[in-house]
Amino acid sequence: MKKILTLFTLLMFCAAGAQAQFGYGFKTGINFNSFSSDDIREGEEFVNTTGFHIGAAFNYKFTELMGARAELLYSIRGGRIRYDGEGVFPLERENNTTVVLSGTRRSTLRVNNNYLEVPVTFYYRPLPWLEISAGAQAGILIGSTAIGQQGILGTANIDDQLFNVNELRFTLDYNYGKDSFDDEARLTNSVEIAGEFVPYPNTIGAYYEFTEDYGKPYEFFDFSAVGGISFFLNQGLYVGIRANIGLRDITRNEADRVSVLAEDGVSLTTVQRDDVDTNTALQVSVGFIF
Repeated sequence: MKKILTLFTLLMFCAAGAQAQFGYGFKTGINFNSFSSDDIREGEEFVNTTGFHIGAAFNYKFTELMGARAELLYSIRGGRIRYDGEGVFPLERENNTTVVLSGTRRSTLRVNNNYLEVPVTFYYRPLPWLEISAGAQAGILIGSTAIGQQGILGTANIDDQLFNVNELRFTLDYNYGKDSFDDEARLTNSVEIAGEFVPYPNTIGAYYEFTEDYGKPYEFFDFSAVGGISFFLNQGLYVGIRANIGLRDITRNEADRVSVLAEDGVSLTTVQRDDVDTNTALQVSVGFIF
């Protein structure tokens, strides 16, 4: 009986110690997002956008000054892509042939990529109110969409004759998970070319210009380095700033393509881009640790 009481007492002390070492909490805040690339084509520009994150945090104290933290976050990442340069666009004629409009293309596309993110960091508190942290983050893509506008002004080659075409404007409404390269767009508008009225859509999907199925453009898994500082307003409430630098190419090379005019000067083809695109973000958070 005495041994049982001694063992029970030891277990109680161990449980109390573990409870003191473990903590949990929550956080939410704003993401200032952008894409980065090692090869930006002429006329292309990446612009910051905002998203948000929300989730839970779990702490383990090594000492009163340092420890480890794991988080589970829902986070909206992405960025805005602007382009002003050479471009092409296919138009379907009534005789089931394609005429390619070639000229100047202007577009703005805002991409929203939704991730489940798991940052794991080590933290140190040089002061009771100041915390410094660094670590790594894994992200799983659970949804990807984009919206924007596009216009193209140029010429069309019909029977080896070039015809000027007034600027065509489109709404871009992409759902990278649901759209398909063989989706039929609603041809609600038309433009006159060489006395023929050629129909074109008002809204186009993610793969409208593809003639083959190259798959989805964004990778399922992302990996980043993270580091930041937090300011504690009291024992549990804090405001934090964290930099998030992507370490992995988030675009699938097979699907990362640009439409161009083929060598025959009449038909449309695509060129695969050989670049590395990464996520970057600055996260501003407010949270509470119990």
